[in-house]
Amino acid sequence: MACDCDSVCPEAGSCGCVHVISTGMCRCTCGPPITLEMDMAEEIDLNTRDLNLGEMADLFRLITDTEILVPASRMRETFTLTREKTTIGNALEEFGLVATGNKPEGDGGYADAAA
Repeated sequence: MACDCDSVCPEAGSCGCVHVISTGMCRCTCGPPITLEMDMAEEIDLNTRDLNLGEMADLFRLITDTEILVPASRMRETFTLTREKTTIGNALEEFGLVATGNKPEGDGGYADAAA
């Protein structure tokens, strides 16, 4: 299965998917949360559909296990895009997001997928 919004989250109104090329791991915002500790130099493919910048930052928070800062004035900007073979760091820079290096507290508002 491809790691993109149309394949993984066809019914979701908004979606964001990151495919980590080196491991084959696919993480999408419409699925259960999976927190990883990927390096900013990790090569990824990124696919989004109507995903706002705050949600995109949360997706990066989940795959890097670090807090991601978002300019408040841009929180609601939405993106539908595909980026192939970029790095996490380059993607953050492209969208004006900043990784703090600090680990997030709590589960980010996600409910238990089994509930």
